[in-house]
Amino acid sequence: MSKRDFCINDEIQKAQIEQMRQPTIDINELLKASENEHTQYLEGHTIDSIGQELYNSLVYRVSQEQIREIYDKLSGFRLVDEVYLLHLGKYVRWIRNDTNPPKLETGGIVIDTKITDSGVNVLCKLGSRFTQYRFNECITYQKLSRDEMLILMAYSAL
Repeated sequence: MSKRDFCINDEIQKAQIEQMRQPTIDINELLKASENEHTQYLEGHTIDSIGQELYNSLVYRVSQEQIREIYDKLSGFRLVDEVYLLHLGKYVRWIRNDTNPPKLETGGIVIDTKITDSGVNVLCKLGSRFTQYRFNECITYQKLSRDEMLILMAYSAL
């Protein structure tokens, strides 16, 4: 065996050892997560369909110049069109329906939802600052977790 062959074999062994060290996705855990009641809203969706919902929510409210900018900022988010699909403890952003031109708000982590006479208010926290907005008067987007993204990728692969 030449020195070159020895080096190649050594590199192959190193790559195999490194591959074994890589974290693997536990398919059973992924399937269990997909059956979880907190991820049922993802059933039947793919990454493409989530992206299409985002685009459709913007196309009639935002100018063509702003669509690309806002769409890029919402990468990794999903449209939340029903209050019960809003999850506490997750990051949200929103666009107020009454602003002209429409502006994507910085957002925050959902702390609470309150049902009042004037509609549903969503309380959010960003750093040490609290803010709230009226769910019915805004388009709400919520950040997808890593597990949710994996589930969407699995649905896309199927």
